[in-house]
Order: sequence, then structure tokens, then C-alpha cells
Amino acid sequence: MSAPELPGFYFDKAKGKYFKITASHQAPPGAKYTRENIRKEKATQCREAEDQHRSKRQKTETIVSRHAKDYLARAYLEREIGYERRSYYMNTIYPGASISEYEPQKVSPHQVQCFDVKSDLSTVFTAENNTIRREHDIDFGLKMADFHTEEPTLIHGRPRFEMMPQLVQSETLLRTTSHVSSLNYLPTTGALVATTLGGDRPPVIYMTDPDRDEPFLGEQFTPHRYNTIWTSSPRPSSLVSDPGTSVSATEDEVVVIAANSDLLLTRRRPSGTWNCSDALLSGQSDVLSLCWLDHRTIAMGLRNGALRLYDTRSNGSSSVLRHPAPIGQIRRAGSADHVVCAGLNNTLMLYDFRAARAYGNGFRNHVPRENRKTGGGSWYIHRFEEHTNDGTSYPLDVSEQMGLVAAGGDDRVLRVWNMNTGTLVKEFPSWMFTKAKTQRLPGNAPSQPRNGPIRMAKFVEDKDGDTSLWAAGANGIIKLGW
Repeated sequence: MSAPELPGFYFDKAKGKYFKITASHQAPPGAKYTRENIRKEKATQCREAEDQHRSKRQKTETIVSRHAKDYLARAYLEREIGYERRSYYMNTIYPGASISEYEPQKVSPHQVQCFDVKSDLSTVFTAENNTIRREHDIDFGLKMADFHTEEPTLIHGRPRFEMMPQLVQSETLLRTTSHVSSLNYLPTTGALVATTLGGDRPPVIYMTDPDRDEPFLGEQFTPHRYNTIWTSSPRPSSLVSDPGTSVSATEDEVVVIAANSDLLLTRRRPSGTWNCSDALLSGQSDVLSLCWLDHRTIAMGLRNGALRLYDTRSNGSSSVLRHPAPIGQIRRAGSADHVVCAGLNNTLMLYDFRAARAYGNGFRNHVPRENRKTGGGSWYIHRFEEHTNDGTSYPLDVSEQMGLVAAGGDDRVLRVWNMNTGTLVKEFPSWMFTKAKTQRLPGNAPSQPRNGPIRMAKFVEDKDGDTSLWAAGANGIIKLGW
């Protein structure tokens, strides 16, 4: 039987006694009984109780087919529906082993909001406030620091990797009238698509061919009726149409753009011309995030927590599940039925559309009122623990080939989870992505670091098939790889 809660006291189950909570007491470093630790423990207990109730309810309400009990019959059924069963090693051991020896290398010293990389890793396109740059001739032979130590080696108060020469050639491609909200490079045609957030000037969509066009030369669209463009997502070249379908796929490159609560579809014809059309979503909430599930289905993450699917052929959309907080980022996770959503309130979850059932009032009636923080969400497959991000920047990416989920937190730590099991497999410390403090020199004031959050995380596959993890923070763009 648990001890009753007393106002102003905390009950420790290990010691079996109450501790008084004082507001003016300063806890020593590493203390166990602090307000922050107690808050984290209560949040953990709430999640464990919720997961336990969800698991118990799934066992009582799930109807298992009689064919699923026989291993051989289940294997035949999975082969019929096209499901390829992965081995235990590929699901549990390989994702962590593939990233265990990743080491950081500094790519660019500029602090950027977003970036994109060519497949040969020779050129990086970056966006910093309202400036778009192209950086090339990158030397990946420069290591950042000695990784056997917790902190990098300092030379006159500066990290050793900052003292190294930056063998990067940079040129400005464009200056926009407002901050850049998204930047995407299309590898098939070599086009670069950028969108702006809007403000005093209306948001714009900018297209250019950086390999052929001169700087500040390109096409620009100014969509009407919209005052904000949140993000954009090009259709990946790997998501091709099924040759057996009745409607053949065109050779157009498609970029979907989230403008206010609607979508804009931008197509590039084989001749090189651009065509833009809008898709009205009947006044839904703002579309904050996008991702392609297949060659014609788009997943949209809304401000009100709903996740909707849009079909480019029928021009129709429908709501399939609900996240317990506004969805800041969304990524495809292995198949068209699985997505990873990141949002407010430190929520990072893996969903399956086939099992996306809302909790409903029956669940909320069994949860105490103080613990109803995620009561309105849908069933999830995994909730990635230790994710701490309650801000406006949501660095998130998924490597389907390696089975990894990477996300940055408010503590400027980049964490990587196993997508199949939901366990944490790797943490990259904050000193890799933040400016180091410099020592006070005689007659000079110490300079303060620009320790902003991690702005973006991206898995990049080169032409040889090797995958590396790139991240943009206050210390520039960092490449994590073998």
C-alpha cells in the first residue's frame, strides 16, 4: 500500500519516509531530492502507469487470428501480404552496432537553420536567417577532438577543432526578404527549392538550378491568400509508382509546401518549367510538418495534434490519428503504415495507422486528473524515453535502412533510438554542437558562446551507400560517421 501524499512533503519509497520540500533550499550538485528530479520521477511514473494500462487493455481487446498461432501459417500469410520478416539481429543488435563508433567532424563553421547535402557530399546548401549559401570543396579529413576525453582539448581556451583551418569555399546564392523556413535539394534534376516564413513581406517560393544558374538567378512564386509558409518536402526518388497500377507515374519532381492550413503542390516538368497548384483543406489547423509515405500519399502534422493523410490523385484528405501535442516534425518509419511524430510536451512516438485507435473517455476515467497529460492521443507503438524537447525547434530524422531515430533535445544533446524496440542506443553530448567558452585574456573581456538549440538533424547516404548523421547547432554543421 502506497503512502498518502502530504502537501509540502515528498515520500521516498526506498527509505520509507517523508522529506519536506523547501523553496529556499539550494541543493548541492548531484543531489537526489531536487524539484527537477522529483518532477521527472512523477512524469516517469505517470508514463509507466499509462503504458501498463494501455498494454493491459490491448491484451483484453485484441482479437488474434487463429492463423497467427501457427508459425508456419503466419509465415505464409506474411509472404502473401508482402511483409518481409527481419531477423532478431537486424531488429535489436544491428541498429546500435551500426552507430556505436560514430565520430564527429566539423563541416561548416556557420550557424544555420537548415541545410541539404549532395549525394557525393562535396557540396552543402545552407540557410542562415535570410541568406542561402553554397559551400563546397569540403575536407572531411579534419577530426574535431580527442574523443577519449569528456571535453575537447583546449588551446588558449578554444577547442582544438576550432583552431584548425576551415577548407571550405562559400558563396552566397540568394538573400530573401524574410527568414528561410525550408531548404531542399532535388538530386534528380539538381534543382534547389527554398521557402520563406513571411513577415513584413509575403512568403515566397524560390527555385533555382545552382549548377547552371548564376547566384541570385532563379524563379520565384508568391502565393496569394497565405501569410506563412511553414515547411516543404520533396517526393523522395526512392518512392516510385508501382508499375502495375493503371495510372502511370509521370517524370515530374513534386515538392509539397505547407502554407497556413493548406498545401501547395509544385511540379517540375521534364522540360524544366515549374507549375504550382494549391489544395484547400477546408479550414483545418495550421500544417506544421510534412512527409511522403508513398508516391501519392502525404502525411501532414497539424497544430491541433491531428495527423491527416492527403492523396494527390483524388485531392482528398482524412484524419487517421491524433498526437497528444502539436506535431512539429513527422517522418516515415520503414513503411507507409508507420510514422514517427515529434511535438510539444517532450512527445516523440512511433505510430501504426492500422492500430491508431483513440484512447477515448474510458481510458481517461481510470487516470487521475493530475496525470491526464496525454489522454487525448492515439495508440502508439513506442514512446521514445529520455526525449526532452518542448521548444520550437524539432530536429528529427529517421534512417529506415539502419532502423534508427535521431532527435535533438532542449539540453543540446542528440539522442538516437532503435526504431524497432524504442530503446536508446547512443547519445552525442552537447559540447559537439555548442560554442566553447573562451578564457579571459589580459585586457580583454571573455566572449560569450552562442549556445542555441540543435536546429536540424539529417541522415545522409552517400553514393557508396554509407550513412552518416549530420546535425546543425551553434557550433556549425557537424558530421557524425565512421
